[in-house]
Amino acid sequence: MRFVSLRSRLVGAALLGLSLAMALVGIALESAHSTSIDTARIERQIAELYGLIAEADVFEGRLSLPLELPDPAFNRLGGHRFAGVFDDVGRLVWASTSLTLLDDRWQADLRLLPATVRGKASAIALDLEAAELLGQRMTIRWQTDDLQGDYTFFVLESAEVVLAEVRAFRQRLWLWLSAAVGLVLVMQLLILKWGLAPLARFTRDLERMRAGTLAQLPEGEVRELKPLAGLLNQLVTRERAQSERYRQSLADLAHSLKTPVTILRNEWTRRFCVGETQGPASDLEDATLSQLDEIEQRISYQLERAVLQSSPLVQVPIAVEPIVQGLIRAMNKMFHERTVVWDTDLSQNLIRVDPRDLNEILGNLAENAVKYGAQTIRISLGREGDDAVLEVQDDGPGIPLERRAEVMQRGQRADTKAQGYGIGLDIVRQIAERYGAEVQYRTSERLGGASFSIRFEGLAQIPL
Repeated sequence: MRFVSLRSRLVGAALLGLSLAMALVGIALESAHSTSIDTARIERQIAELYGLIAEADVFEGRLSLPLELPDPAFNRLGGHRFAGVFDDVGRLVWASTSLTLLDDRWQADLRLLPATVRGKASAIALDLEAAELLGQRMTIRWQTDDLQGDYTFFVLESAEVVLAEVRAFRQRLWLWLSAAVGLVLVMQLLILKWGLAPLARFTRDLERMRAGTLAQLPEGEVRELKPLAGLLNQLVTRERAQSERYRQSLADLAHSLKTPVTILRNEWTRRFCVGETQGPASDLEDATLSQLDEIEQRISYQLERAVLQSSPLVQVPIAVEPIVQGLIRAMNKMFHERTVVWDTDLSQNLIRVDPRDLNEILGNLAENAVKYGAQTIRISLGREGDDAVLEVQDDGPGIPLERRAEVMQRGQRADTKAQGYGIGLDIVRQIAERYGAEVQYRTSERLGGASFSIRFEGLAQIPL
């Protein structure tokens, strides 16, 4: 069995250790109890032998004992404790009342036992069909004026009585040991909960840090976690700074190239539009446009890198509506010759995404929609559980079924006559993948054109 949780590992190890320990303790206690019961039985039976000898007397030249002994267990018919006396030739000279109903085989089995040393008790074990008997016997020399001879006194007891006591003790023992294991395990769980509480808080702080509600991990709560918290804080701080440096450097590079490109395009327009250029215009036009295209491709590539370098590791919840409204204003200025109706539904206004990433996604999708003839564009952000669902729809011609996979690749466009370099949708796809999301395309049911949707799993933010 593989434990994936630290708590499960500790609880499993504690349960296994406790079970083994309690099993060994139980076996040791049961063995000690059985030994003590057997020892107590032997001592009691030897004492009963001496009591039986003390009750013996000589009457009319024969050994005689009372009909009833002081211990009532020997005086009951069908009892489980027995006593008797044999003479030196093996004849039964006296038997307790409890022996009356016992199988006669016991006499033959008892006579077959080897002789014992006089005055010393020896163990007896008889295996009868009805029961197993355990006991003690002792041979003494009776030496008086009226009677001389060897007599063997014996006491027997049903082994079932002894075994019943052992079983009862075993049942109580394992019941109490099981209860002890349960109690110790509950205490262990409470101790583990208390001991692992700082680790649980550390995990929650990591989640808060990822959600953007905590800037850095606290380092002073637990000494063992302080180095890890410090390293993670350094890593996050360094990652943020490095990401920002990448963005700034690439953005500066792209911005620095915009000015010369603008000058070249303006100069080209001025020369060819007002007829100042002498010579073959087609060659100069092709050369100039080729260089301008190359430079603008480089600008677009560097801008794309700047967008894609941001990290979704720790993002603060942002409001979507200001970004959408700013995008609408920018699109209206860029395509001032077009009249576009904008429809927004921002019921889920907060999302844990970098604002520059969101702006790049919406900008590429909205720009493509306007380029390809859309007159109405709908931007919506909804919430499904913990997921944020961003969708951009339009009433344009949409993408033909056979071209849908193709246009998501770099440099591919659904309409080659429209301006652009075909990297917009690919940028959107790469940004979405960094957040573990995927760009989905379908035909818009509301507007009839294209509909691009992105589901950001676990990145919805409940407004405070």
